Amino acid sequence: MIKRLLTPLMIVCCLVFMLEIPFLFLSKKYSQIDISGKKVYSLSEASEELLGSLETDITLYFLCSNLDSDIQLDCFISRYEDESEHVHRENIDTLLRPNFYKAYADSAPSDQSIIVSSEYRSYVLDYSSLYFYYNEYLGVIPVSQYRAAYESYPEVFAQYPTTLFFAGEYYLGNAVQYVAAATLPTVLEDTGHGETVLTSYAESNLSYFGYALQTTETLDVSPNGNQTLLLNNPTEDFSDEEIGLLDAWVKGGNSLFVITSYNVSLPNLFSFLKTTYGIEPLEGLVCEGTSGYYYTYPYFVIPQKTAHAVITQEVKDSTLLLLGPGALQTSEVPENVAVSALLTTTANGSRYRFATATDDPELLFDGTCVLAMFAKTDVSSFEWVSCGMFLDETALSLTNGGNFSSFIASLNEMNQYSYDMFATDALLLSDSLNLSSGTGGFWVVFLLLLLPGAVLGGGFLIRAKRKKNG
Repeated sequence: MIKRLLTPLMIVCCLVFMLEIPFLFLSKKYSQIDISGKKVYSLSEASEELLGSLETDITLYFLCSNLDSDIQLDCFISRYEDESEHVHRENIDTLLRPNFYKAYADSAPSDQSIIVSSEYRSYVLDYSSLYFYYNEYLGVIPVSQYRAAYESYPEVFAQYPTTLFFAGEYYLGNAVQYVAAATLPTVLEDTGHGETVLTSYAESNLSYFGYALQTTETLDVSPNGNQTLLLNNPTEDFSDEEIGLLDAWVKGGNSLFVITSYNVSLPNLFSFLKTTYGIEPLEGLVCEGTSGYYYTYPYFVIPQKTAHAVITQEVKDSTLLLLGPGALQTSEVPENVAVSALLTTTANGSRYRFATATDDPELLFDGTCVLAMFAKTDVSSFEWVSCGMFLDETALSLTNGGNFSSFIASLNEMNQYSYDMFATDALLLSDSLNLSSGTGGFWVVFLLLLLPGAVLGGGFLIRAKRKKNG
């Protein structure tokens, strides 16, 4: 009975073997399956649509000296190449080509970083940003800071669960979208009046939200109606000529975002802002008189958020923090200008004058203080945040980027710009969600060659023995 079944079995094995051969040549999109619980390393429909609509050629340079060190990321990058004929991947051996990055960045990125490049621009996606930890007490912890955090707070990690997340699709998808766009709205950062330079965090994240960043020292730029001029805490006043350039800027349809400190006087700039928008600063440092401040510092104000288009749901859900803010008020607002308060203190706010560092502060005002205002004219938009440290590294760190989220929401409203972000961060459930190349290679050889070969060989031996005995 067994011998009668051998011939059909051999035929079936031959058919299976012939059907399996093509899988040796399939792309990773079909030959490797994402077995993570939430499909961490698969592409969402949003990514597939983005890649399917690409008309710009994009190259993904994978900087890696050992491709087996993160096989999941290797497979994930391949899925982008498989999904679009406009996406090309090139592996860069950092041992053989250690200076390759210099055409795209000033400093060397981490091993296994990705450089996303097109004819328009490029972006360096550092490996450390693709993964992050989340502790239920400490919140988000970048991979680069995990060891330091663990050593500093071992009791916290022992008591509260910590989870590793993979954010590859979020960052790589947005990087592709960023480099593929022929034109982008621009944030023009003024650096000619003693301003605070944007942090590296702010610079890198502007691109994720679809903004190009440029700098200027002279303000002598041509308005194109799709730019926002950022005056980030200037400490030097503007000349009459520069005020004329600012006037031409806003009348040309461009927006203006101004951040100032309560203790810096800029008469020319303040006069221009009052004339143009009907907003002026008030004297004194603002403090909060209730629990609406950070820790034990009443001048670290956690502001109240008003109902306004700039206060998006994401901003509502974020923690904002104004470190040592001043106050603003309206005065003789022009007829063509609509002004709204964005951020305020509670009714228990107050303003104080500090004559000297040793004198007791003088109370100037008790009540609700306006800390940020938004104005809209017939042709442009304007926002004023009376807190010099609004985009400071300390504030961004304490709010986990909350202040930056508010900044982006304002830019989007000013430019009437909507950038489709990917929200696909997913839980990393296992250290091995795809087979490694070594393990995968063994099972390919075993299942496609050795096992069918053994069955066929055994069948031929038995058949030969039958003929010999017959």
